[in-house]
This record gives sequence, C-alpha cells and structure tokens, in this order.
Amino acid sequence: MTQGKKVAIVTGASRGIGKAISIELARHGYAVVVTARSTTHKEVTPWPGTIHETAEEVKKAGGSALPVRLDLSSMEDVRNVVDVTVKEFGRIDVVVNNARYVGEGYVAMFVDTSWEALDQMISTNLRAALLLHKLCLPPMIDQGGGVFINLTTTEATRESPHMPGKGGTGLGYPVTKVAAHRIAQTLAKEVRQYGVSVVNLDPGHTLTERHVAPEGGAAVQNAGVDRSDTHTVWVPARAAAYIATCRNPLAFTGKTVVARQLVEEMGLMTSEELATPWKGAETTSHLLETR
Repeated sequence: MTQGKKVAIVTGASRGIGKAISIELARHGYAVVVTARSTTHKEVTPWPGTIHETAEEVKKAGGSALPVRLDLSSMEDVRNVVDVTVKEFGRIDVVVNNARYVGEGYVAMFVDTSWEALDQMISTNLRAALLLHKLCLPPMIDQGGGVFINLTTTEATRESPHMPGKGGTGLGYPVTKVAAHRIAQTLAKEVRQYGVSVVNLDPGHTLTERHVAPEGGAAVQNAGVDRSDTHTVWVPARAAAYIATCRNPLAFTGKTVVARQLVEEMGLMTSEELATPWKGAETTSHLLETR
C-alpha cells in the first residue's frame, strides 16, 4: 500500500550512497522511486548492483519501491521519472540528487578529455539536477512543502592539490559540482516561503562498491587516493534520512551539511558503526552491505 506514504526520488540508487539512502528512507516508511542506469548487471557499468536489487532491499526495509531507469545525460529520462512518479503516487516529498558522472575524463587530464565526455559530465552533474528541481518544485509547492537533498563534495569549495589520476579528479568534475553546489544556496531563499528545503549534503570520504569491487577498474581503484579515513555509505544515508524526516527540514535549507558531523551530533550511529571499513587490499564489497 502506498496511500498516505511520503514519496522520494533517489538518483544513482543501484549501489553505493544512493542505495543506502533509499533503504534508510524506506525504514521511515517512504515509497522510493529507485533510479539509475543499471537495470541488469554490467549493462552500463562494471560495478555490481541494479535498481531492481535496490527496490527489493527497499521493500524488505518496510517501504514501497518503484524502480525506473534513469540516464541523467538524457533530459527525456529525467522528465519521464518525474511524470511516472506523479502518475503513480500523486506527490513528491523528497528528491535526492546523488548520482554523478564517473567515466571518461573523470580522473584524466583536461587535454586528454574529449568534449563529448565533458558535455556528459555537464548533463549528468548539473543539467539534470537543475531540471529535477524545476520539475519537482510545482508538486512540492502544491502540497505545501518538500525537501531537495543535493550530494556535494569538498571539491566544490576547495581545490585539490593533487593531479588528476594521482589523488585528484579531472577538471570536469569540480567545475560541474561547484555549479550544482550553488543550487541550494541560491534557490533556498526563493522557495522557503512554500515550505520547500534545498540542502547540500557533503557525504565525506565514503567507501563504496566501486572502490573495492574487483570489477571496479584501475581508473577508480588506483587513483592514488588514501582510503584509510573512509566511512561506510550508512553515514551519509543516516544524515540524509534525518534531514528528510526531521520535524523542521527548513532548519537546514540553504546550508551545506557535513554528514558525519550531523550523525555524530544527533547520535545516529555508534562509534563501531562509524569506524572505517577500509582494510587495505583485504577490503571487500561485503563490508558495505545492508546493516
């Protein structure tokens, strides 16, 4: 039954942080529209996880799930997700912009990155996020409120000292993420009057399947990044769920919330749960499974 349930759209939900956020929202009784490109294993990426597998986890956690394929480089796909959500549930309460571009040029030098890859980064990281805000605001305003949670990065506010592929990303990632980062700060003052919150969530250094799975590939696994200070996907997931379900989400609007700080401040996880899952070469994706 979905009647009376609040509804969330989560992008990049086939694995990693998006999957964990979907499950956490389900634990609060949400109906979750689970979106990503992966409908079958290795359909578009080498990493494990599909929207259908996440949908099953959402149901096990007590929520309702609607898996919908979404390629964020396709504005037609973005429009379809919103149309399907409104048609199926009649409302949109939470939108989590989690997905990001990881592909050609992500950790490459600018001179070695094709314009096509840069254009796809712009579409995935920025254009799609803007369109989701544009399309989801009207139903939120009509129903009297809603919450946008936009996953951000420290690279949106400071420059990495590391070269691409040696601890740093390529130019396209920080450029598009800093633009997306500004959405919350700028839009919040416009939509506060309607009870709509727009929040940046910094997940912190989060260990995901793509960093440890054998299928992950050298581009991500061997980018020269120290993983010893990482935490699990459940840290940003608990933070996102708290922002979405707390009594007054407007307390966070226009702000950048650091996930670990919020989780520690509100006592949402134990010290054991906050411990890093990183075990060097012995780390496996099994450590990141549902808790």
